[in-house]
Amino acid sequence: MAYVAGGLRDQQRVVVLAEDPSMVAATLATQVAGCYAAMERGQVLVRDRSQGYLTDGVFDADRLLGQLARTVDTAVAAGYTGLRVSGDPSIVLRAGVSVDALVACEARANVLFTD
Repeated sequence: MAYVAGGLRDQQRVVVLAEDPSMVAATLATQVAGCYAAMERGQVLVRDRSQGYLTDGVFDADRLLGQLARTVDTAVAAGYTGLRVSGDPSIVLRAGVSVDALVACEARANVLFTD
């Protein structure tokens, strides 16, 4: 909750990848001040975690990183100061991806969030 609230405070776009997007969106709307309005205007996006981590059930680190880079660019072009992403990557591990591959991908993603 604090992570999303911080993104609102800092005028960032916030993407939350969730197993149950409807439940998470409802919780955020009632627990984080201003979050419902932020979701309505597109500042906070709650998506199914499979949309963020997998394409057709397959993990592709290069595709994921490209998608993240485009999402950062889109957020900045829309007037936000940056992007925050929160998600549960356990779906990737259940798809058979090794922990090492996931950690390597997240380390590569860090360069997108340096500012």
